[in-house]
Amino acid sequence: MDLFISGRKLKDTDIGFGNKSDPFCKVFEMKNSNWVPIGKTETIQNNLNPDFATKITVNYFFERIQRLKFKFMDDDSENGTNDDKMGEIESTLGAIMGAKQQTLV
Repeated sequence: MDLFISGRKLKDTDIGFGNKSDPFCKVFEMKNSNWVPIGKTETIQNNLNPDFATKITVNYFFERIQRLKFKFMDDDSENGTNDDKMGEIESTLGAIMGAKQQTLV
């Protein structure tokens, strides 16, 4: 299954710099009681309502609860050490699959 991610009304962590945050999204899946990274979107410059083009592919298992975490970050450095957290949400792949038009808001 391919996930396409958008963010809306993300927190602007670049206040005072004269521009808006540069968001990207890290996606994690809970495996053996640990959050395991499964993908990352591209960074979109100066945008608090991004529609990311990068798709995240996840295997869907019908009768298994698959917990996902979407962590939105502001890209503040080339090596990722100063990235600011903009927000995050947790859900299940089943909730996304069962949502109207398979779109979870």
